[in-house]
Amino acid sequence: MFLNLHNLLFYFHFLEVKEKMEIKVVKTAKVEPVRPKDLQVGDEILKGRSRWRIDKIDWEARTLYITNVSNQDSSALPDRFEVYDVYYRIIECREAYIRICSRCGKEIESGDMCDKCKEAVKRKKQYAEL
Repeated sequence: MFLNLHNLLFYFHFLEVKEKMEIKVVKTAKVEPVRPKDLQVGDEILKGRSRWRIDKIDWEARTLYITNVSNQDSSALPDRFEVYDVYYRIIECREAYIRICSRCGKEIESGDMCDKCKEAVKRKKQYAEL
């Protein structure tokens, strides 16, 4: 396998994520639906199961630059919007860490893989031994 710098960095990042296997998500939140015109820099919005902060708004390009507050390693990402889009401004929220399956990313109670993925890995090992 040919390893260049990009592949090597991805490999180490993958190891770091694999060891962690917990992510911070919003468990409960009180939100207010708003249009893009009502958003301001510094507002926090709910996107998926994560809390995002608006760092910059470019009205001409119709782009929000948002940072994932739940993940300290994230940087500002562009998010294009249309005037009819609806965002959910967070009024208050409660976050918690959850364990995730290292293979499929599904929420699990304990261990490092869900039962379905454990069975799939087991079948692959049995097939490889044939």
